[in-house]
Amino acid sequence: MFKDVSPYVWIKMAEYYYYGTLDKSPNHETAVEMYGKAAMAGDLQGIFSLASMVEEGINVSSSVWKKLNIRKDTFEDHSQLLLHLYSRCSESSKEESYLPCTMALYRIKLIQLYQQYKLIGMALLVLLATVLIWSAVNQLHRFTHVEANGSNGAQATAG
Repeated sequence: MFKDVSPYVWIKMAEYYYYGTLDKSPNHETAVEMYGKAAMAGDLQGIFSLASMVEEGINVSSSVWKKLNIRKDTFEDHSQLLLHLYSRCSESSKEESYLPCTMALYRIKLIQLYQQYKLIGMALLVLLATVLIWSAVNQLHRFTHVEANGSNGAQATAG
């Protein structure tokens, strides 16, 4: 019955449910179904919108991922799922989807890099702070040692 429906219709219906109306509250579960149908019909906005919903923390049922031929180990890993969806979207030959999908893909990659190397960065900051403190203490010790020797030497020549 719905096989010949344009993906554009699924997107518009999904937006209707996603945002709600003056008299209806948003229904994210139905919006997910509609975006999923658009994505299954090959619409890249459907894929992008599903990825955006995942980022927002909206639950997308595993049946949607299975219908999109996304492996279980991919959709169970939040980061891998986002990388997969945005990659799939950005690899299209359609110009209108390339820029938003690619930007979202690189944003996810940057977030992953930050999370991966955050611990190393913290360790480097602690190491740097330790070196700076050690250097300051060493300089303070050297300065007080020279001051102590300098004033003793001055008293010894005066006496």
